[in-house]
Amino acid sequence: MTDYGNVDFCRSRWELGFGQSYRVIPNIIFGKAPTVAFRVRHDITRSVGIQTERAIFLINGTQGAGKSTVARALARRFERGACIDADDLLRLVVSGAASLEPPLSSDAEHQLRLRARVASQLADTFFEAGFTVAIAEIVVGRLDHFRVDIKSRPLLLVNLVPSLDIVKRRNEERINKNVFEPWSPILDRAIRETMSGIGLWLDNSNQTSDETVDDILLHAWKEGALE
Repeated sequence: MTDYGNVDFCRSRWELGFGQSYRVIPNIIFGKAPTVAFRVRHDITRSVGIQTERAIFLINGTQGAGKSTVARALARRFERGACIDADDLLRLVVSGAASLEPPLSSDAEHQLRLRARVASQLADTFFEAGFTVAIAEIVVGRLDHFRVDIKSRPLLLVNLVPSLDIVKRRNEERINKNVFEPWSPILDRAIRETMSGIGLWLDNSNQTSDETVDDILLHAWKEGALE
């Protein structure tokens, strides 16, 4: 099992390129996460049915947190639902794609900004056409971009924060997409430290995607709303 306290491979500063630099402190970055109030499912025994109240959902979390799966399941709960997986937007670039490995180049920064802008415009277009939209994206350090770029409201933020052991297992089960080391622990820490108190927090470690969606539908309008 990976020792999350071993950060020999980490430099003291990673340029994540999500709108800000995130400082990695040896022997602390993979230690105990700061206290974050998130919801653990205990008592919901039936699924929430088809929804009619529309919104745009930002589903945030580290690699392997379940963003894409939850976003698709969430969109299907609405009479008219669309899911935007932000990873798919960068795949539209077939030539000249910048590397997203740290430290990020200025070109990579621009392409990530483009990704956020396109996802936001696409979400607004679907919303204006009568759809509820779920965007699966890592928004740490770039939340203000989405707040500005997405014009439609309500805009609801959901942070998925499963345990790192669960994230590691999910990444290992992925085909050609295991990116746990070093990204997942670093991004998980960044989300917990820099976004505490913003949006709806869900520990979906032991939930099915449908159970997570139930929690989102019950609590996101009250706890996840962004101005």
